[in-house]
Amino acid sequence: MSLIIRPPLIVYGGCALSGRDTSIRHLLGEEGYAESKQPIDGWLVKFANARVVKWRRGSRYVSLAEHARTAEGSAELATLRCVSGIVFVIDSQRAMLSVNAAALESLRKDLSEIGVDWETVPFVFQLNKRDLPDIVPADELIRRFGSASDAFVETVATQGSGVARAFESATHAARS
Repeated sequence: MSLIIRPPLIVYGGCALSGRDTSIRHLLGEEGYAESKQPIDGWLVKFANARVVKWRRGSRYVSLAEHARTAEGSAELATLRCVSGIVFVIDSQRAMLSVNAAALESLRKDLSEIGVDWETVPFVFQLNKRDLPDIVPADELIRRFGSASDAFVETVATQGSGVARAFESATHAARS
């Protein structure tokens, strides 16, 4: 009998326009992003020995791996059952605090609904848009959104700054 080792499944979440797609574009490169040949609303790809799933559900975030679809509306939940780690992209702009909180609560609710204890899933919070004016200080975002076991990485996704480090943190935590 041979042992099959699957790469960790890293799910990207966050509110609309948080920088989630831009982050994934930097991870894959424009060519890899275009070659995924799946709609912008979701894809399953391999990168650095991990699978990356953008999660979008309705106006929230879902996994849309074609082979993981079990029924309309349940594909994202089927993939979430196998999640190894989550990169949650936070839009650091002060005006987005409540939207970020709602998106995170929605994700936690979805995990709970399918029997996944979200407190056992490694979270990396990608504090994005750190280059913009009127941003919330990082220490305030950390207090508001995370726990002592979560990792936080400050990023500027439009420049690719910190994006790979956030992904690497998630894959490392998933393997620990």
